[in-house]
Amino acid sequence: MKLAFTKMNGLGNDIMVVEWPKGRPPPTPELVRRWGDRRRGVGFDQLMLLESEPPSSGDVSYRVFNADGGEVQQCGNGVRCVASLLAPRFGSELTLVSPAGAVAAKVLSADRASVDLGMPDFRPAALPFLAPAERDRYRLDVGGRAVEFGAVSMGNPHVVIPVESVDAAPVGTRASTSVSCRSRATGEFGCASTNAARARRSRAAPARRRPLRWGSGGVSLAPTSS
Repeated sequence: MKLAFTKMNGLGNDIMVVEWPKGRPPPTPELVRRWGDRRRGVGFDQLMLLESEPPSSGDVSYRVFNADGGEVQQCGNGVRCVASLLAPRFGSELTLVSPAGAVAAKVLSADRASVDLGMPDFRPAALPFLAPAERDRYRLDVGGRAVEFGAVSMGNPHVVIPVESVDAAPVGTRASTSVSCRSRATGEFGCASTNAARARRSRAAPARRRPLRWGSGGVSLAPTSS
C-alpha cells in the first residue's frame, strides 16, 4: 500500500501526519514502529492519524501513536501541526476531535498555531493514576531512592519531577515501570504514554525543564502539551 504523508515539527517534536484511507483498519503496532524507525523508516516522535470520516461535532478526528507503536490520547504539538496542515481547507479556526475530546485550534500565521487542551486535571483518576488521594506531590521508591513528583493530565498523563539541576539529572526509564498508570485506550498498566519532565525553578529565572517521553525514544525537545 502506497501512503502519502507529511512530516512536520512542533516545538522540536517530530510529527508524521497521515490522512488514513477510508475503510482500512488502523496500522498495527509493528507497522507504526517500522515507520517510526529513524534509520529504516520515516522517523518521528508521534504519528497523527487523520480519520476520513468527519466527526459529528468538529472538522476532523485524529488518533495519536508513539514511535513504539502504542496509541495515546493526546499530543498538543501534533495537534498544532495538524491544524496548520488543514487550515487551507477548513479555515484558520478548527475543531479537532481526539479520543481525549474536542480541541479548539487557531492558526495564527504560517508557522504559529495555538490549541486549547482544556484545564489541567490533577485528580489521580483523570490520568488515570493509582493513588489514595489527590496531592501536590507523590513519593515513589525507584532503585532504592525516594523520588518526589507531581502528576497532571492534559489529555495524556504527565509526571513532573523537581530537581536541583536539569542538565545533570539522571534520565532513564526505570520510573516508567514503577508509576501505576492505566491507559484509557488499552486498559493496560504501565506508562508507555506518559510524559515526564525534570524541572528546576529559580527565583531569578523561569523554570527550566527536560522532557522525557516514554514510548517515543527518550528525551525530547518538548513535551506534547508545550
